[in-house]
Amino acid sequence: MSANACNILVISTDAALREALRATLDGARETQLTIVAKSIDETPDFAEADRASVIVADIDATRREHLVALQKLMIRLAGRTPVIVLTEAFDEAVGRWFLQIRVSDFLRKPVKPE
Repeated sequence: MSANACNILVISTDAALREALRATLDGARETQLTIVAKSIDETPDFAEADRASVIVADIDATRREHLVALQKLMIRLAGRTPVIVLTEAFDEAVGRWFLQIRVSDFLRKPVKPE
């Protein structure tokens, strides 16, 4: 893997999503997939985030502890790494909050890994 390789960090408890991402990225050149099979609030130190080129965080936007953990991650990263949030449901206020904490993008699940 070269120094220019893209390291995608996925934080998700969704086994089907993780497997779909693995299958999609299997054999992709210059791409490394790192998976944390925990919810974002169970990943307090975010040690893997330091090596990531992009982070995909699968959260439940209806759970306050997920939103607090996402905010902590965003503060820790200070804009150095793009974060894409996946969630099943969110309202306008949560979408606006995602923008305020500078999430790069957010998508409603289910999503296609491509």
